[in-house]
Amino acid sequence: MVLSGALMLIEEGGPVAMPPGDIAVFPAGAPVGHCLRNDSGAPASFLVAASRDARDVCHYADLDLVCHLGGRLTRRDGTAAD
Repeated sequence: MVLSGALMLIEEGGPVAMPPGDIAVFPAGAPVGHCLRNDSGAPASFLVAASRDARDVCHYADLDLVCHLGGRLTRRDGTAAD
């Protein structure tokens, strides 16, 4: 959720402008690589809410990396990342 400022949500579908009050949600288990970018030159703040479920992983689709709990990195196909 964007609290102040203006951010761009960058994901596989392309960039999406996010003004204050906008919320981005991603379904559990869906490997949606994304990040927030501030192009405005002014400060911005946002809130992240997530579970601490041991099955949660972070997908970095642009890098073909998956970060598992504890920091272990693999490729999307499960092979070890060097």
